[in-house]
Amino acid sequence: MQQQNLFSGSQTVPPSYATALQKAGGGPSGFATPNWTVQGTFESLKTTGSARAILSISAPGTPILGTGESARELCRKTNIYLASLADKYPHKLDFFGTLPDWRDVNGTLDEIKFLYST
Repeated sequence: MQQQNLFSGSQTVPPSYATALQKAGGGPSGFATPNWTVQGTFESLKTTGSARAILSISAPGTPILGTGESARELCRKTNIYLASLADKYPHKLDFFGTLPDWRDVNGTLDEIKFLYST
């Protein structure tokens, strides 16, 4: 069996997350939000000779919206989006689920439950 490389550094910027970052004034790093596309991820796979990518959202993550309901909604939209990509490209993509701010214990537990049912 031929060994296949796994590309785990695929920082993803889903549309709803990009909007939230923009509304929050951008990420704390001060760098511009990257213009991410799934096609760009496939190009990275080809360039690195990798068979699969594990998608995760870029910093600072969904906690950029704090601990309220809007942060929970962003988290859920982001996880649904990432799951849809993994479903659409099951032989190329997987994803790390994102969680709300750790101080939102109930929101975090709800999202973990959702992720395990997805």
